[in-house]
Amino acid sequence: MPELLRKCIPKTEQEWRLMRARLAYWAWQVITKAVMGVIYLSIICEGIRMVLPVNRRLSELPFLGWMDDYEGTYELDLATLMSMAMLVTVWMTWQHLLKLWVTEKVGFDRRLRQLNNTDSFMLMLGGFLLFAESFMFYIAVTEMSWSSSSFSFTSLFATIAYVSVLVFTIFTSVNLCEKIELIEREPINEQSF
Repeated sequence: MPELLRKCIPKTEQEWRLMRARLAYWAWQVITKAVMGVIYLSIICEGIRMVLPVNRRLSELPFLGWMDDYEGTYELDLATLMSMAMLVTVWMTWQHLLKLWVTEKVGFDRRLRQLNNTDSFMLMLGGFLLFAESFMFYIAVTEMSWSSSSFSFTSLFATIAYVSVLVFTIFTSVNLCEKIELIEREPINEQSF
């Protein structure tokens, strides 16, 4: 056991930097995903319930009857499942798109026309998902605050702020991942402490 532990301890400055970069990346991932998950389960889920008739509980679906037996899973419905699926797809598509942007494979100039099919598909899907998520957030915030109003400047401002924070968190994740890749590509320096 001590030999295994000794192998895990970084010995060079590069290994220490790589360990700190990975720790920062994973800490950022866990914290932001937890916070965004709470937002999704509270607000986006309500928006989905208002737009789509998905009031069916998960325990009513085939093979999920066991969910009735537990207090924590009894009230979960299809909107909860859909909001979590939306969280994962938005996060993955925008991470891919922002990685393309950061590595300058896509831009507003002629490079946009030179995308391969996968990147073009991800660009369209990411735009649609961000629009759909913004719509669900706006509908939920409007309904929660004004109930019958069709337009709310406050809800629009809250939606813009939410989308900005979402894109910023994904952008920061991409930058932290790029930092790890840069450190891994550096030539190995055997100088130890």
